[in-house]
Amino acid sequence: MKTPSIVLLAILVACVQSSGVDDFNRRAQLDELQWRLDETKRSADQAAHEARKVNKQLEEQRWQNREPLDLSKLPPATVEGQVRAARQRREADELAQAQREADRANAHWARQRELAAIEERNRIEQERNRIEAQKIEVSNREQTEAFNQRIAAFEHSKEFAVARYPQLSDADSDMVKLVEAIDKHWKEIEHPLYSSSDKPLILAEMAAMYLKIKASN
Repeated sequence: MKTPSIVLLAILVACVQSSGVDDFNRRAQLDELQWRLDETKRSADQAAHEARKVNKQLEEQRWQNREPLDLSKLPPATVEGQVRAARQRREADELAQAQREADRANAHWARQRELAAIEERNRIEQERNRIEAQKIEVSNREQTEAFNQRIAAFEHSKEFAVARYPQLSDADSDMVKLVEAIDKHWKEIEHPLYSSSDKPLILAEMAAMYLKIKASN
């Protein structure tokens, strides 16, 4: 099997680290690198095993002959296998280092994404809180304005009632006493018009009708 060029694999690792592809493509590239690393390791292990087998045979022969081992007498294929095994082991180590660097880069990238997601959640939460605070402020302002409008309407109704029925200016008049009695009764029975801003004029009209008092022009 032809060993993948370590330079090409290093370039692929660098592309995985710097590219802006999505998680799926990044994982596919890392799986490809892992497969190549495993293949290279298997080839290196097989070559090393063959070299060890030959070395063992040569060692046994050397002990039998009691002569120094002369590498120049080894078959060319044996020497080439040893060199190839050493080269493949070195390339496998380099590829493993590149894989570790890629894993560190991916872990750093994943951490950065996690921190970015946390920051974005915090920003959204702050924005939500700001909007809720604005809603509360607007609601309070609207309630205050509505209350002020009701007070103003109540005072206007009261002034209009006094203008139509001057008897309301006399606290001891029968009309004022009747208006107060109706108002008290409405409060006790929780009459829906008790909180009406037009209550002064309504009570005045009811009292005037009962007492047969005509309104002033």
